[in-house]
Amino acid sequence: MRNLHVSLQSFATKVQIDESDKTAKGVYYIKDGRKHYVKARREIILSGGTINTPQLLLLSGIGPSSHLKEKNIPVIADLPVGQNLQDHLYIPLLSHINQSLSITRDGVESYWMKLLYALLGKGIYSTSSLDTSAFLHLEKANVGKRYPDIQMIFFATLFSVNVLNYEGHIASALLNSDANQHGFTTALCLTRPFSRGQITLKSNDPFDHPTIDPKFLEDERDVKTLIGGIRIWEKLMETPDMKALGVDIDRMKMPFCSNHKFRSDEYWECLIRHIGITEYHHSGTCKMGPIDDPRTVVDPELRVKGIKSLRVADASVFPNVTSGNINAPVIMVGEKAADLIIGKDTVSEFRRNI
Repeated sequence: MRNLHVSLQSFATKVQIDESDKTAKGVYYIKDGRKHYVKARREIILSGGTINTPQLLLLSGIGPSSHLKEKNIPVIADLPVGQNLQDHLYIPLLSHINQSLSITRDGVESYWMKLLYALLGKGIYSTSSLDTSAFLHLEKANVGKRYPDIQMIFFATLFSVNVLNYEGHIASALLNSDANQHGFTTALCLTRPFSRGQITLKSNDPFDHPTIDPKFLEDERDVKTLIGGIRIWEKLMETPDMKALGVDIDRMKMPFCSNHKFRSDEYWECLIRHIGITEYHHSGTCKMGPIDDPRTVVDPELRVKGIKSLRVADASVFPNVTSGNINAPVIMVGEKAADLIIGKDTVSEFRRNI
């Protein structure tokens, strides 16, 4: 494409903004160890994602003034950049069965399984490993709302904790069952978290990774929602069909939860707080909304408030994380951003075609 140039191995370090008229002029970036600058003729569109986009804005002087001053960065626009961080937290729940209907951990990690995929493109590595999923609304979680609060994802194998990056003592507790034990895993996901985290700078060095504080489970309502989801899961495990498989809920003998009665609310809360893990659905750090709302960073047309010629198009603009996987919504943001930039009214066009 004649109008597209992709610069590989290039790291954006700052958006240059003319302080006199608050207009984004260009972007500084590092390539091959050298500093470069590219000038924008019309607009600059940031699509660095929920972590890198706020980092770049903060480095450019757009963010909470107190935080920018603390990092010796001149303040150009005082906006809540990096706030409102949301993510889907999930809990892996393990169930043993007495029949050979699943793929054991040894089977998943065997050389044969890897060879099967490498040579023939078959086996568990050729799949997403996700066998089925369910979305549930808990009446007590979000009163008056009808969107899902919990997603259950079922995998026909007991999770290999090696890929989940747990600390050693937690991984050991999760691996207490035989590697040849048949069973399945239910990932119980919190789809509408109340807790809000933040992303801040460690320093004004663009190569210094930002501090990511998700503040998971800071709002007690999130814990109660997850326990409510677990109670539904327990009932599912006790159905006649599950009993026919000889389902036995793994006790996951966590030493730090041993003082709680197995399957009590206290036990589940302890487990949730120790083994909850991210779904990597980070969202919301450049919140979109009304221009007069002090909690927002971009307006409904994805323009950074108070700055000309600068937009954001990624998951960071979500006001709230969606009640499910975010891939399709992120694509939608990109498609909508393209229409906004070229001035195409796709909404009216869509309505005319219905």
